[in-house]
Amino acid sequence: MNLDVQKLKTEVCKHGMNQKELVEKSGVSKATISKIYNGGSCSTETAKKIVSVLGLELRNMVKE
Repeated sequence: MNLDVQKLKTEVCKHGMNQKELVEKSGVSKATISKIYNGGSCSTETAKKIVSVLGLELRNMVKE
């Protein structure tokens, strides 16, 4: 699953967080967050953890 990286970065900033805080709050590894930020894919479970921290719905963050 690929998340929309621009939307992700925008939402992380809106919440006043950075990658490190996203790692801490989501429980997703730094390497995985970095991979996603660079356009890589992730599992559905990982994506759910990330969007949950941001208070978003997964369907709104999936790259089309």
